[in-house]
Amino acid sequence: MSRVVGGLAYRVEGSGPPALLLHPAFADSRAFDGEVAALKDRMTLVRVDLPGHGATRGRADAPTMDAVADALAAILEAEGLERVDVLGVSLGSLVGQDFARRHPERVRSLTALGGYPVDDPTLARAQRWALLTLLAALVFTPARFRRRVAREATATSAGRACFERLAADFGLGSFLAMRGMDRVVDGERTDVLGCPLQLLVGEHDLPLIHEANARWHAAVPGSRLEVLTGAGHCANLDEPDAVHAAWLRFLALRP
Repeated sequence: MSRVVGGLAYRVEGSGPPALLLHPAFADSRAFDGEVAALKDRMTLVRVDLPGHGATRGRADAPTMDAVADALAAILEAEGLERVDVLGVSLGSLVGQDFARRHPERVRSLTALGGYPVDDPTLARAQRWALLTLLAALVFTPARFRRRVAREATATSAGRACFERLAADFGLGSFLAMRGMDRVVDGERTDVLGCPLQLLVGEHDLPLIHEANARWHAAVPGSRLEVLTGAGHCANLDEPDAVHAAWLRFLALRP
């Protein structure tokens, strides 16, 4: 059953070292059903519904996206968790970076799947344009919008069907609830990411994402970069076992 702190709905499952799961845009925390099933016997998993998504959708007290980091810190405080390993997918990887930059004392490591650095000005501009395009598609052809985002997010029929099902509840109000992203993804940011970093990229993700991750990996000494065969942008829906194995390898190596 979901709990709510700071306007964010979340669930805590499993036992062991704590980890925070942050889902991709247009889906919700159910995108991590596979992670919970596979890892709950070895980790305490906190999965959050971001503003406009899942059980947080429609909440009047939901934070803006640039205030999510503070709400995540409040969730950890409420649950008595000091530091977490973060796994963020796409949008979740951007929120995870923001959290790690604003609350470095709370984050032991960050695994960014299908992400890019929040202070990359080129990608910041590209994201704003992509969101405007998707907003227009959602307004005029909602069903086509959901098929489109599922196709762009995944590379397998199983992954695509799962993503389209997760996106069924995402609407215009959800999009408007995501305000504040321009203060998360901002080429003018001067704060830094100080935790161990793993970058995971699906083989079939966009060239833009591959290029951004190659630059990101080169710029962060000690970071790890792995390309996941047969997977798309949200690789945990396409090749969950490969994502879990890569994440666990990384966690075994980080301090």
